[in-house]
Amino acid sequence: MHAHHHKIYIPYAFGAFYNTLTEAFLLDTIGTTLSLMLSGLTIRQTICFSTISVLKGVDDHCGYRLPWDPLQWLGEQDTRFHDVHHQAWGIKSNYSQLYTTFWDHICGTVCDKSEEEIARLYEKGKVMARERAVAGKEE
Repeated sequence: MHAHHHKIYIPYAFGAFYNTLTEAFLLDTIGTTLSLMLSGLTIRQTICFSTISVLKGVDDHCGYRLPWDPLQWLGEQDTRFHDVHHQAWGIKSNYSQLYTTFWDHICGTVCDKSEEEIARLYEKGKVMARERAVAGKEE
């Protein structure tokens, strides 16, 4: 079900909400409602938490890591962290969303590639994308 969301390899803000109606209903509507009801948050706290969560989800999928962005200061989960998860070479790592990177640490799914290796993989992906685009124009 969530595989639909992973058709996106190039990060963009509204990609955070690129999912099927079934996933949106089960996870975003029912899951969020149950979680917030069980948490005991007041209506005002729920509105604040939900607003920050939506903004953080969009921010994490936007593809930019801006140093003055306060949403990027909320932990190690930032645009760069989650973008690795959307790459073909990193799809089995960095699952965490929003505020929950501790699960990646507990389950051993934090990407263990060096910054240099990640940069090399991104560059390789760009070259392959350009080659595909050129091949597509020639047809």
